[in-house]
Amino acid sequence: MIERPYEEIVIHDKLIISLKQTVYRYPNEKYPYLKTYTNHPEKHRGVYSINGNYYYPDILVIDLRNEKVIMIAEVETKSTLNEIEAEEWKNFCHLSSHFALFYPQGYEFKVRQLCKNIKIDSFIEYREIEGKFKLEKKRIIF
Repeated sequence: MIERPYEEIVIHDKLIISLKQTVYRYPNEKYPYLKTYTNHPEKHRGVYSINGNYYYPDILVIDLRNEKVIMIAEVETKSTLNEIEAEEWKNFCHLSSHFALFYPQGYEFKVRQLCKNIKIDSFIEYREIEGKFKLEKKRIIF
């Protein structure tokens, strides 16, 4: 895992908190059986892979009725858009039927290069404007 510069750590962790409070706000009235866990800045919930490794994705949504992983999301920053992280994304794709990759605005070409052989179902570009995050779902064609 690549160590992020401090300014990227701040953006990364703020976006994770924002996503938990907005996009992945579980449990809620409609889905009281779902629960969102975050693993930054502290690890709260991980998941085992078939090969026995334990992973801590940035965001993890679990169905509490059967402990099934419903969704995984990773928030990347400029310095973590690299081959090492892309290998981790491959593992996350096998841990859940839904995997969302959040990346900074302006890095779509880099993401496309890194994800040629990875089946990610949601690409979301983010940018911060006046302390709030703007998200845009992208359709990346290879």
